[in-house]
Amino acid sequence: MVEVTTNRGTSKIEVDDESGSNWAGKKFKKYQKERLDEAGDAKLAKDRGTGTVSADDIPETESTDPKKVTTKRGTDTQDL
Repeated sequence: MVEVTTNRGTSKIEVDDESGSNWAGKKFKKYQKERLDEAGDAKLAKDRGTGTVSADDIPETESTDPKKVTTKRGTDTQDL
């Protein structure tokens, strides 16, 4: 079970986390690719629900490692 914050941070609920923590980063990219592969040629809603796109037509994006990180409340940067 995983505790998830909801309602703009005012409440918490517990959910089953069978797939592991995939909310961000490389794990999410992998999870997202797997879901798109499962969808096949299904139509997905886009543009606030006014348009559709085939799951096969969504391009694969590249992720790069950051070379600089902002620190000190956004006033400084550090090279990695």
